Amino acid sequence: MCATRTILLLTALTIPVTLACEPARAAPPSTEPVEGLHENTPAVHALVGARIVVAPGRVIDRGTLVVRDGLIEAVGPEVAVPPDARVWPMEGKTIYAGLIDSYGPVAIEAVSTTRGAPYWNSQVQPQRDAARGYRLDKSVAATLRSQGVTCRLVVPNSRVIRGTSALVATGDAPAKEALVEPRVALHMRLTASSQGDKRTYPRSPMGAVALARQAMCDADWYARAWQAYETDPGLPRPEHNDALARLAEYVDGSKLIGSEASDEQ
Repeated sequence: MCATRTILLLTALTIPVTLACEPARAAPPSTEPVEGLHENTPAVHALVGARIVVAPGRVIDRGTLVVRDGLIEAVGPEVAVPPDARVWPMEGKTIYAGLIDSYGPVAIEAVSTTRGAPYWNSQVQPQRDAARGYRLDKSVAATLRSQGVTCRLVVPNSRVIRGTSALVATGDAPAKEALVEPRVALHMRLTASSQGDKRTYPRSPMGAVALARQAMCDADWYARAWQAYETDPGLPRPEHNDALARLAEYVDGSKLIGSEASDEQ
């Protein structure tokens, strides 16, 4: 039922999502020092007269939605327009919650290892962060917005253990401002990767599964070795390994791991 309702909302769309989203955009706070006086003008917008889909099965035929500093402050059929709000007439338009593209593979630049050693097999790179390598593609973002998608999960598109995904907004803001959640899940694909020399291991799904399993076992050993060393500094100090340090965070199953499947099997 949820999927069916989502499709109905899409087909009922009568306004480009860019128009619905633009008024809600507020200037994000910057970490860079400001020259001169700070400006803190409230960004308040009232979208008036629209058909508003509050939730599946809950529709306001004609209502007002108030947004203040990027957050929805009020929504309803008889909401008063704040005196400091910019009014946007929305008669004949439909407003509904933005959709999320839950899996968007993108090319992520290799993140150089600044300390320690990488994993022995280059197909295992859990230390790669989509948040660090993501670059805005305005044409892709515009296409997604036109379909009602306001956020997307970007995932490194290569390797067996690929790295972590990030949730980003589909606006035209720079990547550092579009980032909603920098580390959502660790991702892997248990098939032979097309990246690199065909003679390198693994070259089959069985090999990819074996490599991923071995990497998780190595990460478990790595975490235990460091725990033992921290308990007894007289033991030999283990080498630092960025890949195993990141992978060790996922060994106990407390964090999310996503595995891409090429087909239903």
